[in-house]
Amino acid sequence: MIESSVPERIAFEIASHALACWKMTGEVGVSEDMYCYELVIKRLDGSVSEEEVLTELPSEYRDVILWNAGTITMPKSLGVYYNQSEGKVVIE
Repeated sequence: MIESSVPERIAFEIASHALACWKMTGEVGVSEDMYCYELVIKRLDGSVSEEEVLTELPSEYRDVILWNAGTITMPKSLGVYYNQSEGKVVIE
């Protein structure tokens, strides 16, 4: 659950969870798909885009994220999971 309504903080939280998912799956070579997190955005004052989330990641990890969430403009639930065939962490 993401308590903040500030877009920059929400982007940071999404990026942090995506990186944590990568560290426990892709980085160690997990050989199957794996669900990592459900993130619930309760409030949002503005919007959060893929670019804002990727900016929060160290540059060497930006290519391991597959963003399928579009631009987030309202409260919603996001899934964060490792897709083994893509070799990426998917956010949708």
